[in-house]
Amino acid sequence: MNRNFSFSYRVPRKITAGFLAVFLVFNTVFLNPEVASALSFSQSQSEDLILVLAQKELLEDGTNYQGLSNQYRQLSSLELEDRIKRYATDLSKSNTATQVDILSISKNQSPIEIADYLKQVYLGNSPQFPNSNLLGVVLVGAIPIPRLQLDNSAEFSIYPFVDFIDPIFTYDQQSDEFFMN
Repeated sequence: MNRNFSFSYRVPRKITAGFLAVFLVFNTVFLNPEVASALSFSQSQSEDLILVLAQKELLEDGTNYQGLSNQYRQLSSLELEDRIKRYATDLSKSNTATQVDILSISKNQSPIEIADYLKQVYLGNSPQFPNSNLLGVVLVGAIPIPRLQLDNSAEFSIYPFVDFIDPIFTYDQQSDEFFMN
Protein backbone atom coordinates (compact mmCIF):
# COMPACT_ATOMS: atom_id res chain seq x y z
CA MET A 1 0.00 0.00 0.00
CA ASN A 2 2.93 2.31 0.64
CA ARG A 3 4.09 1.63 -2.84
CA ASN A 4 0.83 2.77 -4.42
CA PHE A 5 0.70 5.81 -2.20
CA SER A 6 4.17 7.00 -3.20
CA PHE A 7 3.40 6.30 -6.88
CA SER A 8 0.14 8.24 -6.77
CA TYR A 9 1.91 11.03 -4.86
CA ARG A 10 4.79 11.33 -7.40
CA VAL A 11 2.60 11.35 -10.53
CA PRO A 12 0.71 14.57 -9.64
CA ARG A 13 4.01 16.26 -8.73
CA LYS A 14 5.53 15.29 -12.09
CA ILE A 15 2.43 16.48 -13.94
CA THR A 16 2.44 19.76 -12.02
CA ALA A 17 6.16 20.23 -12.66
CA GLY A 18 5.59 19.49 -16.36
CA PHE A 19 2.79 22.04 -16.62
CA LEU A 20 4.89 24.57 -14.78
CA ALA A 21 7.85 24.00 -17.15
CA VAL A 22 5.61 24.38 -20.23
CA PHE A 23 4.04 27.53 -18.77
CA LEU A 24 7.45 29.10 -18.08
CA VAL A 25 8.71 28.34 -21.59
CA PHE A 26 5.50 29.68 -23.15
CA ASN A 27 5.62 32.80 -20.98
CA THR A 28 9.27 33.46 -21.79
CA VAL A 29 9.02 32.87 -25.53
CA PHE A 30 5.59 34.12 -26.49
CA LEU A 31 4.63 36.71 -23.88
CA ASN A 32 8.00 38.40 -23.41
CA PRO A 33 8.08 41.20 -26.04
CA GLU A 34 11.87 41.23 -26.40
CA VAL A 35 12.09 37.50 -27.02
CA ALA A 36 9.03 37.46 -29.29
CA SER A 37 10.36 40.28 -31.43
CA ALA A 38 13.79 38.69 -31.64
CA LEU A 39 12.18 35.46 -32.82
CA SER A 40 9.86 37.36 -35.21
CA PHE A 41 6.71 36.12 -33.52
CA SER A 42 5.42 39.67 -33.09
CA GLN A 43 3.58 41.65 -35.73
CA SER A 44 5.66 43.67 -38.15
CA GLN A 45 7.01 46.88 -36.71
CA SER A 46 4.56 49.69 -37.24
CA GLU A 47 4.99 53.37 -36.66
CA ASP A 48 2.23 55.52 -35.18
CA LEU A 49 0.96 58.11 -37.65
CA ILE A 50 -1.11 61.28 -37.53
CA LEU A 51 -2.14 62.78 -40.87
CA VAL A 52 -2.77 66.49 -41.27
CA LEU A 53 -5.06 66.97 -44.27
CA ALA A 54 -4.44 70.56 -45.37
CA GLN A 55 -6.29 72.41 -48.08
CA LYS A 56 -3.99 72.65 -51.10
CA GLU A 57 -4.83 76.30 -51.71
CA LEU A 58 -3.75 77.21 -48.17
CA LEU A 59 -0.43 75.40 -48.59
CA GLU A 60 0.20 77.25 -51.85
CA ASP A 61 -0.85 80.69 -50.55
CA GLY A 62 2.31 82.79 -50.24
CA THR A 63 0.58 85.68 -48.47
CA ASN A 64 1.92 86.84 -45.12
CA TYR A 65 -0.77 86.89 -42.46
CA GLN A 66 -0.15 88.86 -39.28
CA GLY A 67 -2.76 87.05 -37.19
CA LEU A 68 -1.43 86.57 -33.67
CA SER A 69 2.21 86.80 -34.75
CA ASN A 70 2.95 89.43 -32.10
CA GLN A 71 2.21 86.77 -29.45
CA TYR A 72 4.53 84.20 -31.07
CA ARG A 73 8.00 85.68 -31.41
CA GLN A 74 9.43 82.40 -32.65
CA LEU A 75 7.49 82.62 -35.93
CA SER A 76 10.04 82.93 -38.70
CA SER A 77 7.41 83.15 -41.41
CA LEU A 78 3.86 84.44 -41.58
CA GLU A 79 2.82 82.22 -44.51
CA LEU A 80 0.09 79.65 -43.84
CA GLU A 81 2.17 76.74 -45.15
CA ASP A 82 4.87 77.43 -42.56
CA ARG A 83 2.28 77.74 -39.81
CA ILE A 84 0.74 74.39 -40.79
CA LYS A 85 4.21 72.82 -40.80
CA ARG A 86 4.90 74.32 -37.37
CA TYR A 87 1.60 72.87 -36.10
CA ALA A 88 2.61 69.44 -37.44
CA THR A 89 5.99 69.76 -35.73
CA ASP A 90 4.32 70.74 -32.44
CA LEU A 91 1.93 67.79 -32.83
CA SER A 92 4.90 65.48 -33.38
CA LYS A 93 6.70 66.84 -30.30
CA SER A 94 3.66 66.31 -28.10
CA ASN A 95 3.16 62.76 -29.46
CA THR A 96 6.60 61.22 -29.14
CA ALA A 97 7.42 58.29 -31.43
CA THR A 98 4.64 59.40 -33.77
CA GLN A 99 5.16 60.38 -37.39
CA VAL A 100 3.11 63.42 -38.46
CA ASP A 101 2.66 63.99 -42.18
CA ILE A 102 0.90 66.78 -44.07
CA LEU A 103 -1.17 65.80 -47.10
CA SER A 104 -2.28 68.41 -49.62
CA ILE A 105 -6.01 68.05 -50.38
CA SER A 106 -7.78 70.01 -53.11
CA LYS A 107 -11.10 71.52 -52.06
CA ASN A 108 -12.53 69.93 -55.22
CA GLN A 109 -11.39 66.41 -54.30
CA SER A 110 -14.11 63.83 -53.73
CA PRO A 111 -14.84 62.99 -50.07
CA ILE A 112 -15.06 59.31 -51.05
CA GLU A 113 -11.51 59.44 -52.45
CA ILE A 114 -10.30 60.90 -49.16
CA ALA A 115 -12.23 58.31 -47.12
CA ASP A 116 -10.88 55.45 -49.28
CA TYR A 117 -7.32 56.74 -48.98
CA LEU A 118 -7.57 57.04 -45.19
CA LYS A 119 -9.04 53.54 -45.00
CA GLN A 120 -6.10 52.14 -47.00
CA VAL A 121 -3.64 53.91 -44.68
CA TYR A 122 -5.51 52.61 -41.60
CA LEU A 123 -5.51 49.04 -42.94
CA GLY A 124 -1.80 49.24 -43.82
CA ASN A 125 -2.42 49.00 -47.59
CA SER A 126 -0.95 52.37 -48.52
CA PRO A 127 2.37 52.34 -50.40
CA GLN A 128 3.12 55.79 -48.98
CA PHE A 129 2.67 54.58 -45.36
CA PRO A 130 3.15 50.78 -45.50
CA ASN A 131 3.86 50.05 -41.83
CA SER A 132 1.84 52.78 -40.17
CA ASN A 133 -0.68 52.69 -37.39
CA LEU A 134 -3.03 55.59 -38.16
CA LEU A 135 -3.86 57.25 -34.83
CA GLY A 136 -5.61 60.39 -35.99
CA VAL A 137 -6.54 62.82 -38.72
CA VAL A 138 -6.46 66.62 -38.48
CA LEU A 139 -8.36 68.73 -41.04
CA VAL A 140 -7.04 72.20 -41.92
CA GLY A 141 -9.02 74.43 -44.27
CA ALA A 142 -11.91 73.62 -46.59
CA ILE A 143 -11.51 69.84 -46.77
CA PRO A 144 -14.45 68.14 -48.57
CA ILE A 145 -16.64 66.44 -45.96
CA PRO A 146 -18.81 63.40 -46.76
CA ARG A 147 -22.58 63.79 -46.82
CA LEU A 148 -24.55 61.31 -44.72
CA GLN A 149 -28.17 60.41 -45.40
CA LEU A 150 -30.03 59.89 -42.11
CA ASP A 151 -33.71 58.92 -42.36
CA ASN A 152 -35.25 62.07 -43.89
CA SER A 153 -32.34 64.44 -43.43
CA ALA A 154 -28.81 64.85 -44.72
CA GLU A 155 -25.81 65.94 -42.67
CA PHE A 156 -22.12 66.44 -43.25
CA SER A 157 -19.79 64.41 -41.06
CA ILE A 158 -16.19 63.19 -40.91
CA TYR A 159 -17.45 59.82 -39.68
CA PRO A 160 -16.52 58.04 -42.97
CA PHE A 161 -12.97 59.38 -42.46
CA VAL A 162 -12.55 57.43 -39.22
CA ASP A 163 -14.95 54.45 -39.29
CA PHE A 164 -13.16 51.71 -41.24
CA ILE A 165 -13.84 48.39 -39.54
CA ASP A 166 -17.45 47.26 -39.94
CA PRO A 167 -18.52 50.79 -40.96
CA ILE A 168 -21.89 52.17 -39.92
CA PHE A 169 -22.22 54.12 -43.18
CA THR A 170 -21.70 52.77 -46.71
CA TYR A 171 -21.16 54.79 -49.84
CA ASP A 172 -23.78 54.85 -52.62
CA GLN A 173 -22.23 55.81 -55.97
CA GLN A 174 -25.52 56.80 -57.56
CA SER A 175 -26.39 59.45 -54.99
CA ASP A 176 -22.77 60.23 -54.05
CA GLU A 177 -23.78 59.99 -50.37
CA PHE A 178 -23.26 57.69 -47.43
CA PHE A 179 -26.20 55.73 -46.05
CA MET A 180 -26.56 54.01 -42.70
CA ASN A 181 -26.22 50.21 -42.90
